[in-house]
Amino acid sequence: MPNPNGEGDAAAVAAELADLIERQRRTIAAERLAWAGPDAVRDDLAEVEQRLAALGGSVRQTIEAWRLTPALVYELNRSAGVATAALRHTPPLAGLPEAVHPLQQAVQPAPYIMDYARSGARLSYVAQAPFITGVDHPLLAEAAERARRTIHGAGAGRSLLFGSGMGAMNTAIDFMAQTARAAGRRNLLGRHSWIEVQAYALEQHPDTFTLVDETDADALASALADPAVFGVIIEPLPNHPTMPVAALDVCYSALENTERMLLLDAAHTPEVAPRVIPGVITLSVVSGVKFLQAGLDLGKSGLLTFWGDDRGAFARILELRERSGRVPSFTEARLACLDDHASFQARLARYDRNMRAWAAHLDAGLRGSDLTVVSPWLEDHPHHARSATIGGGRFVYLGHRSGTSLLGVDRWLCTEAAARDLPGVAACTFGLNVPHANIIVGADGTTFLRLSSGSDSSASSDRVVALWSELLAERFRPATKRSARR
Repeated sequence: MPNPNGEGDAAAVAAELADLIERQRRTIAAERLAWAGPDAVRDDLAEVEQRLAALGGSVRQTIEAWRLTPALVYELNRSAGVATAALRHTPPLAGLPEAVHPLQQAVQPAPYIMDYARSGARLSYVAQAPFITGVDHPLLAEAAERARRTIHGAGAGRSLLFGSGMGAMNTAIDFMAQTARAAGRRNLLGRHSWIEVQAYALEQHPDTFTLVDETDADALASALADPAVFGVIIEPLPNHPTMPVAALDVCYSALENTERMLLLDAAHTPEVAPRVIPGVITLSVVSGVKFLQAGLDLGKSGLLTFWGDDRGAFARILELRERSGRVPSFTEARLACLDDHASFQARLARYDRNMRAWAAHLDAGLRGSDLTVVSPWLEDHPHHARSATIGGGRFVYLGHRSGTSLLGVDRWLCTEAAARDLPGVAACTFGLNVPHANIIVGADGTTFLRLSSGSDSSASSDRVVALWSELLAERFRPATKRSARR
């Protein structure tokens, strides 16, 4: 249970953020030393380097690093802006004026015919059809590889960076539909998948996608046994008030010894590495803004990672990204991933520790109230056993037993926390480093309160859940009990 008096891992959180800032400072320092362009840019890089060093020192000296979040957001955004300020959208391949940034100076003889940021690729001419081939832009490829290693460590897999998680997801859906259509087959889509994913797949590709209950092991196995099925989209832990957990093991077993496709929407569970199955093209999509930026919510990006026998698939996904406009800017790419593998794992482990404690505390504190608590971390959840491999989620849902609206409760909780000098923001991005709350509205208009601990220290997290649980228990005590108290 929460321990409001313990310092917990506050020092570790501060050290983790300070190390992140130091990595950014070293990168800027290396670029300053290698800079061969105008002096003004070198001077700006030197100033950014100094500011990051000062901020890193401040972070190391505090046990409440969350208080420095605004400064962190500003300085990290500023460092990315300065580092990419001299990059051209379409750098000249020859002539004057040359591109200011050395990375975009023309290479002679030029190995490519076009460098156009919107497409996210460098295009080359070849002497046979299709005559033009593309490779991922080196600046984007470097950022994508860094993000892939941060999430999954060294090993197999290739990644592409996108302007958002939905951009990556929609491109993967396009690729899956295109491939299935060419083979005269169809795809399955988890019935509990995020609403925007369902809307895009079913509205843009109604001929290739049908729904399946991915939480029902028998239904999923039966659907995948159909040889007409080519691929399946699964969200391991759907963002839904019932918090269902997908039967991933059934999916993996059904795909053994087949040449099919599996797409994981891993926005909520980025660290869940798919089981690589011979012959199966496996894709995973994560949102950069949620978990790859130390919970600081700096900028949007999305990462699509590919495993399996290529068969030209990676080139086709790259081509789809070129045509879609779903490409990040160079500045967004710079901010796409700030962690290293160790800090990423440590932060998500801390997040899970916090959420397990939150689920237990809210469940105990709100018993007898008008609120229900849903979380796979709780033993009475129907899919609790699956949380051992997928996790129980980094948020918990609360609903009102009678359907009474909960609008405004999220802001009230955060205002009350602020009045006690505790962190807590009303915001929907659940990758944040501090506790947060927001309202979710169901298709029938029913409102739910979604709470998340964030990845802050256990001491800070525990204080907030203790307060919020007490406030909610008092506010939503059954009317008969409130009358008795009066």
